[in-house]
Amino acid sequence: MLNEVLAPVLNRPVAELRERLPIGSAEDCAEQLAAYQNVGVQRVYLWPLADQLEQIKIFMRQVVPSIDKRTS
Repeated sequence: MLNEVLAPVLNRPVAELRERLPIGSAEDCAEQLAAYQNVGVQRVYLWPLADQLEQIKIFMRQVVPSIDKRTS
């Protein structure tokens, strides 16, 4: 997805996207999103690329609770 969809659509190098976007395991995503929250980011936008509803459910079930643990 990163190479074939995101990099071309966003016109950014894959390495830059991998560094900046919360991509990976639920724990990796939670860690990066918690770091953003800790420096004052108040809003992020999700962009599920496939099976949108299922991806949002997974995000809510696996990522959000881990963010809450890291920022409380």
